[in-house]
Amino acid sequence: MCKAYKKSDFDHHYGILARRIPDSARTLTTVGFNRWSRHHADHVRYAYLTSNSAESMNALSVHARKLPITMLLEFFRASVQQWFWEHRNTADGLTTPVTPYAERKLGKRNRKSISWTVKPISQVKFEVLDMKKGGKVNLQDKTCTCKQWQFFGIPCGHV
Repeated sequence: MCKAYKKSDFDHHYGILARRIPDSARTLTTVGFNRWSRHHADHVRYAYLTSNSAESMNALSVHARKLPITMLLEFFRASVQQWFWEHRNTADGLTTPVTPYAERKLGKRNRKSISWTVKPISQVKFEVLDMKKGGKVNLQDKTCTCKQWQFFGIPCGHV
């Protein structure tokens, strides 16, 4: 339910929750849908980063936390410098305009969508029938009615 992009999907799953566990549904309503639901999100939270940076740094610094503060700060500075150097070198070696992660995602989506039907609406708008709910794509606005493109910044299978 929290990962639903479309209103119809969210409503369906929330309805099931409300019937099965009404107390949980009331609590989630009180908290506010925009705080935990992709469909109701006002914007993409935290850009496209979804991992927990604080936990990653804590795991990295387990052995360094016992050091004096100046040495701990130097450890973090050196770690970040190393990461940037590695990522810069990786980026310099890329042959496509997207990251390897995005390239893998796009490849999977392309293979999955090979049998889908595309019907043009205009020069920039298309309806895509995907054997499920389909999607309407606007290439100019970079949007799709499934909302995955807008949310992740990587074109969905409909695109």
